[in-house]
Amino acid sequence: MFVRPLLGVVLSLAAAGALAHSESEDPGYAMLDCEHPAEGVAKSIPAPIAGPAHLQCTPAFQQIVASDGWTWRYPGSFFERPFIPAYAPMLSRGMRGARYFAGFETLELKDDEAREHHDRFAKALPTYREKAPPARMLKLVATNDLGHEVDAFFGFRSERDGWVVICAPDCAPENMFLFEKAE
Repeated sequence: MFVRPLLGVVLSLAAAGALAHSESEDPGYAMLDCEHPAEGVAKSIPAPIAGPAHLQCTPAFQQIVASDGWTWRYPGSFFERPFIPAYAPMLSRGMRGARYFAGFETLELKDDEAREHHDRFAKALPTYREKAPPARMLKLVATNDLGHEVDAFFGFRSERDGWVVICAPDCAPENMFLFEKAE
């Protein structure tokens, strides 16, 4: 009984909202031109990380994903594919526009620094189940177009496998995944 009048009101309000939007207004959508990236858009990952990772562009954002011949997976899943998006830093979430990486810095951590991070991750992250510090640890600092940073710690057990912990800025259990070179 009340459905038709209520439906009429809802449709009228929707139509009025659609008419109020002019083409000159910014709808909040921005897209990346992946074929012809603008100046300032990062085009590749630094060499030390380029083995297991590469940069991928989508129309909405750039992301760091597994390189061909490598698999990335969460500890409890074989199906969900991990990635590190340019919108990952907490300060960037909810900001309008297409996100992209503007720059990268790679740092090789010394043994004592790697041990400190290993101990910190072991205490704070239940998904981090490593018994010993990695043989090698690299810290990738990825800066996006807003100047916000995300840190990705790549712990190499060997040249063929390891793990990644993402801190954006906090290191959360759901931001830890494994990587391995395919046979």
